[in-house]
Amino acid sequence: MIVVLCIGCSMLYQAQSLVDESTGVTAEYDLVLTYALKENPADTVNELSPQIYGILDSEDLIFNQKMLAEIKKNNGGKEITVISYTNIFEMIDALKAGDIQGCILKETYVSLLADFEDYATFADEVKILLQCNFESEIDTSPIYQYFVTDEDLTGESGENPGGTEDGNGSAGGVGESETGDAIENSVASNIIKTNADTITLFISGIDTTGPVTTRSRSDVNIIAVLNTKTKQAVLVSTPRDFYVPLSISGGVRDKLTHAGIYGIQVSMDTLAMLYGIEIDDYFRVNFTGFVDIIDALGGVDVYSEYTFSKGGYSFTKGYNTLNGKAALAFCRERYTLPGGDRARGKNQMAVIEAVAKKAASPAILTNYSSLMNSLSGSFQTSLTSSEIASLVKMQLEDMSAWNIVSCSANGSGASRSTYSMGSRKLYVMIPDMSTVNVAREKIQAVVNGEIVQ
Repeated sequence: MIVVLCIGCSMLYQAQSLVDESTGVTAEYDLVLTYALKENPADTVNELSPQIYGILDSEDLIFNQKMLAEIKKNNGGKEITVISYTNIFEMIDALKAGDIQGCILKETYVSLLADFEDYATFADEVKILLQCNFESEIDTSPIYQYFVTDEDLTGESGENPGGTEDGNGSAGGVGESETGDAIENSVASNIIKTNADTITLFISGIDTTGPVTTRSRSDVNIIAVLNTKTKQAVLVSTPRDFYVPLSISGGVRDKLTHAGIYGIQVSMDTLAMLYGIEIDDYFRVNFTGFVDIIDALGGVDVYSEYTFSKGGYSFTKGYNTLNGKAALAFCRERYTLPGGDRARGKNQMAVIEAVAKKAASPAILTNYSSLMNSLSGSFQTSLTSSEIASLVKMQLEDMSAWNIVSCSANGSGASRSTYSMGSRKLYVMIPDMSTVNVAREKIQAVVNGEIVQ
């Protein structure tokens, strides 16, 4: 959708005040919950007895402290006992064993448990005693340490590098060979240098409904690189299961989708490390916002490479006219498609291209008011309304058609340990760095002002 905002949505320039609440956003939120087993007679933290709570001793320290403070406000002044655990599995086992009566978890961690058979039913086995939304500032300045190379991704059997892993972000750091001047020199020689004509944007689709500002796994991970002078653009899709070092993990690898649980900045920086380009801004949409955007456009015509069905919708090879819910089903399916997540990434980019074309049509341009009213609150972006207006004004002064090219990174499936979930193995995709390098070449071509193919 951000391609729409930057390529041909003149209505934004005339109605920018309607989207101010969605643009220039600098905060996101973590939903933190205190759980008890369903059979526990307590329905509130005040009723819980004894007051023994489990927490994770990882990077969640600040959220644990905030939630414990809220518990003390709501438990009638009772003394509490806190027990720390090194990973989520130990804490859940302790809850079931009665060693603790309550446990504190971010909602995003609970969603990860669905990948583990022994813990997949956790959400059905517990009840919520207290929940709080805590705000975090988004700093879009780069925080990553080095540019990912083949050597980072081709260790013995594709396993994580040295260091210990105990789950939930408390994994060991990289070795001495990956620190210091060598990394700085690698960054200087490998980062693609952008210019004033270039826009680099991370498009994130998160796997939630409700507020788009909530931290969550990022299932759609697309880098859009646009050259506003030559009207060339490339969309680069990276599979959600790509097995890469996160910007905060000290070289330990994880699924790309898990980067989102640490904040959108971590997703941006992780992709920046992978492709060697600084990503300046982001555009984030969740299931609810995606459906709203497509419906506001009156549906879109999307090309499908395959005939398949998903969620009660059928798609044929060729062009399909889709409403919001059908487009969401089209973008989410991967299991029945040749190539799985790779094919899903192509479908997601096909929808983005279809949205861009539809938004530039005369029918939409003459009906911008209702469109913008429906978009308010449906997405989140670091671009300010004035920045978007400036881009749209530029497009209005030169209505040249854009050349938008798509490409996808690829890899091979494997079972590996991850930074976020420790030694328990998950399905991941080992990167084929040759496909990453092809994407880098296309990005470089756009930055250089060349015709991209």
